Amino acid sequence: MSGPLRPTRGAVLVMVLVFLAAGAALSTAVARTAALELAMTEQGLSRLQAQLAAEAGLDAALEAGGWSASAPWQGRGELPHGGRWAASVTLVATRLDPGSGAVEWVFEARSTGAAGSARATMVQGFRVDGALPGIPQPAWWHRAEVEP
Repeated sequence: MSGPLRPTRGAVLVMVLVFLAAGAALSTAVARTAALELAMTEQGLSRLQAQLAAEAGLDAALEAGGWSASAPWQGRGELPHGGRWAASVTLVATRLDPGSGAVEWVFEARSTGAAGSARATMVQGFRVDGALPGIPQPAWWHRAEVEP
């Protein structure tokens, strides 16, 4: 009886090895999928933090009120939960009404936010009527694409 059992034992061993290989391949695929999803989530979080940092830079630039006709305003900062920004305000145009003598100043605020490898840039234009620093009146707004 020991003769016919030996080929059967070999076949069972081969089947067990095939199932082990299939299980290993399946677990490797699941691990790769989980790692990819984690990387995508981290990248999405970095993009969001970069965008929030860029918005914080614009807010800081407008709150500072330090724009002038002679020198650009520049500032930098960090957010408490990740992300940093660099912002500037520059004069782009001046309009003078010859009849009334009224002056309109047009400025551009540009802020770049960064978090991880993601970058986001936002630009807002505003005007100030009369003497500087004055009260900013939004003129245009542009959000550049977020870079991965």
